[in-house]
Amino acid sequence: MGEPIPVTIKFDEDRYNEDKRVFVVKMSLPASWAAKPAAKILKYYVKKFNENYPDDPVDATKCRIMIDRDRTIINLETPVANAVAPHDELTISLDPEHELHEADLHEAALQDKLPPPKSGKASV
Repeated sequence: MGEPIPVTIKFDEDRYNEDKRVFVVKMSLPASWAAKPAAKILKYYVKKFNENYPDDPVDATKCRIMIDRDRTIINLETPVANAVAPHDELTISLDPEHELHEADLHEAALQDKLPPPKSGKASV
């Protein structure tokens, strides 16, 4: 890749904060980022986002990037040149926590012939 890749990046805060913060970045990813991991996009965006919202920063390690056109979650280890295409719209969001309902744990236990959980929620 020899040319910058124009993209639009925004933050989706639907499940994070009722007082949604809007921060849209339209930029061209530098050609020098082509071989770098896609995590570079995330780190850059979160750094700029946190500069605008220093009182309530976002932790980049708890975020993910999604390509809006097909809702693909980008593997952060994928090189930038392979992860995004020109004019992609990207959404940064907090990676949802995976909670399992007790009934699901009970069913899994039955399948594995293990005793069901006693109570409470479990996180994966």
